[in-house]
Amino acid sequence: MSWSRNLLFLPLGALLLHFPAQAEVASELRLLSDSFLSPAYNSGDQTTYQFVGANFASDPITLDPLKVDLRAAYAFGAPLMSYINIKELSYRIEVNDNQVFTMGRHRQRWSELDRRWNFGLIEPVFKWNPLSPESQGLTGLFWEVQTGWSRISLFGSFIYLPDQGPSFDIDSDGQFVRGNPWFRRPPESIHVMSEASQIEYNLDRPNDSQVVLQSSYGVRLDVGEGTPYRARLASLYKPMNQLALGYKKGILSIPTDRALVDVVPQVMYHNVTSGDAYYQGQRLRFGVSAAYDRPTKDNRFQADWNRPIYSDAFLMSPFFDALIAKGWTLSVQHLSVRGGEISEEGPDASPDRPSISSRYPYLQANAVSLEVDRRLTRSHRLIMKGSYTQSEKNQFRLLRWEGRLEFSRLWSVQSELQLVDAAELTKDNRNEISEFNNNDRLQVGVGYVF
Repeated sequence: MSWSRNLLFLPLGALLLHFPAQAEVASELRLLSDSFLSPAYNSGDQTTYQFVGANFASDPITLDPLKVDLRAAYAFGAPLMSYINIKELSYRIEVNDNQVFTMGRHRQRWSELDRRWNFGLIEPVFKWNPLSPESQGLTGLFWEVQTGWSRISLFGSFIYLPDQGPSFDIDSDGQFVRGNPWFRRPPESIHVMSEASQIEYNLDRPNDSQVVLQSSYGVRLDVGEGTPYRARLASLYKPMNQLALGYKKGILSIPTDRALVDVVPQVMYHNVTSGDAYYQGQRLRFGVSAAYDRPTKDNRFQADWNRPIYSDAFLMSPFFDALIAKGWTLSVQHLSVRGGEISEEGPDASPDRPSISSRYPYLQANAVSLEVDRRLTRSHRLIMKGSYTQSEKNQFRLLRWEGRLEFSRLWSVQSELQLVDAAELTKDNRNEISEFNNNDRLQVGVGYVF
């Protein structure tokens, strides 16, 4: 489904050719190398991967009708590491001075919390590397009306694209292939009658249309635009961006001594209400963002399947941004989640075993970051961001750094670094960061604008 989902954007992609004069799209060719640094790394067959990729992006500030933010990369000798990331591909029509109609995959700031933490609460998230998630736009029709100091936005769609996680494959023996270090493989063995038996998985993959053809709608109200004191309120009814996984144990295969397990994904819906209140000045921006996530109680699984049960959750994130010098921005933020647990219901469900479905990456965190965007000379520009995220509740520390030095109009060198220190996973401490405790990573590369 990771490739077929992108076929939905082919009609919009034709706009790149049909309206070349309506948008300036910057194109960049990249050569990259990923290296995993931890001595305890055991998530894949390789410790180094080479990529060739391309970026296509329009200027996010201009009012060009066509908006594009697309990135793709091919991994030599490791096809499961290749990816296409379509963050935005939309076309904008100005009905009049106060109304704008947009169609396609379009990024909007529905919630400050969701965008800052890339949480996948409202907008889906690109999780090729779960340690560095990136928000993607919702796909559908958008209508905005500006009335003085307020703006109302309506969204509707019959197309649903969930979080885009790491690619995976299952071999002929029902085992998940060790071809992607970012894919969390499920358990490989189970105890049957006090004996350990290897698990053979059968993924009951639904048709793409059964997943993609889902309805969504939402409304957002922004007030205080043009003033220092602003607020935002949004409410949406849509599918959860994370697929729910149900499973059913089969019989023990005597010839192979394997336990057969069927796994099926399903789309679950939820109601999300979010609110932001903040101050925005020339050098300071601070406020608080909150959201209430209420999953529906629909049961889309058959009675003999084990299924996840999602509880309601309340999320809150105060934040503070400061322009400390020209081109230097300091940010501090906190996140807390109350509720949001996932239990299981079914013939084989157990309260002592965590659910195989996922929802939030973690439940509490503090983060501080520093962004730099400085032009050193006429032809040299430095773009850099470093962040430190720490969680007492989920017991992890994550250091991230990314940099880009443009030493001409065409050439640049780029790098990324991620270092993780996390406690072991337990039934009471499930989080995505600890899943990749040994995936310390360094990426270096070069880019050429064409």
